[in-house]
Amino acid sequence: MMLAHVFRGISKRPKLMRVPLPQILAPTDVIVRVNKTTICGTDLHIQGGHVPTCHPGTVLGHEGTGHVVAAGPKVKNLKPGDHVVVNCITACGHCEQCLHQRHAQCVDGGWQLGNTIHGMQAEYARIPHADFSAVKLPEAVSKDPALEEACAMASDVLPTSFEIGLRAGDFRTSGSIAVAGVGPIGLGAITSAVAQIRPLTSGDTKKARIFAIDMNEHRLEVARSLGATDT
Repeated sequence: MMLAHVFRGISKRPKLMRVPLPQILAPTDVIVRVNKTTICGTDLHIQGGHVPTCHPGTVLGHEGTGHVVAAGPKVKNLKPGDHVVVNCITACGHCEQCLHQRHAQCVDGGWQLGNTIHGMQAEYARIPHADFSAVKLPEAVSKDPALEEACAMASDVLPTSFEIGLRAGDFRTSGSIAVAGVGPIGLGAITSAVAQIRPLTSGDTKKARIFAIDMNEHRLEVARSLGATDT
């Protein structure tokens, strides 16, 4: 048995409960001992009844890091002992949607963890399609807890900020950007934008600016520390 954070139904508080340990159900699964995990706004959507695919009794959580403790016979890239970050979206890597890099629409994947299958707010988690849904971390991460915490953000917060916030928003690396709302996703968008804005050359006549828009002064302070030029 293990401790896990379990969805108990609409408008009911999730609860830490003892539940059975996960088992390998498919040859491409791995079992991960969870080191770091987080909560997400989608967990609140589940609790509010806006995610009908998630049923009471489901372990919540779809992001985090951990160590592989068991691997199915068809897992090629990971083995027990490997330190991994788990993608919030599981993907088989072979279906038509995956081949077109639409992993969220994978015919045997998508947002599964903490939704249609048990998730990562637990001591252990089963990760389907592990070769495409978990990534081995560099050795240096294992020696630095702060680095591992940062890597946990690569499960969902930073990819969402970049793909939904910047790429879908037609962000131009030579232009300015305004981020409305600087919670975790907004701060991730600012961090991603700072990393991608092209260095100015001597011929540039104006400087790219990053506007952070929020009513919370603490959030604006953090936004400035991450590179926002105007708040």
